[in-house]
Amino acid sequence: MLFLLISSCGKSASKSVSGATGSVFLNPKSQTAKPADQIKVNIEVIPAGWGLSAAEVQVSFDPTKLEAVSVQAGGALGPKPITGVLKIDNDLGTIVYALARLGETPGPGVKGVLANLEFKAKSGATGTAKIELTKVGLTDENFEEITGVKYESAVILFP
Repeated sequence: MLFLLISSCGKSASKSVSGATGSVFLNPKSQTAKPADQIKVNIEVIPAGWGLSAAEVQVSFDPTKLEAVSVQAGGALGPKPITGVLKIDNDLGTIVYALARLGETPGPGVKGVLANLEFKAKSGATGTAKIELTKVGLTDENFEEITGVKYESAVILFP
């Protein structure tokens, strides 16, 4: 059986757009699975007074215990966002995903899903494995970099 627990990494940049901060996090906060089960995790964003035009996220995970299966756009950047980069490297345990809104960006934005990640738990995995947001880059409705955004990561426990 597999247990997923989300925990804060405490990462953030030094300043924010118009003094407003937001957050990007992995959801759900916890889940259980058996070896070979699919593990679905969303990257969600909570804007703080700004519209969201584009995002780039870098994710790391333990490739000895997890295999990244797919990455799909969520609805935070509208119904048909444009994918700029999608790279899954199961040897290194990394995902790089960049996407942008097609059309005008409304502001302020609302809470939404940036991406849907799907992993497969490898058989025989034991101990702990992390899924970490190692870098989050966001731009607002004026294509200005949004800084000061806090983000969180996930911990997976293999009993």
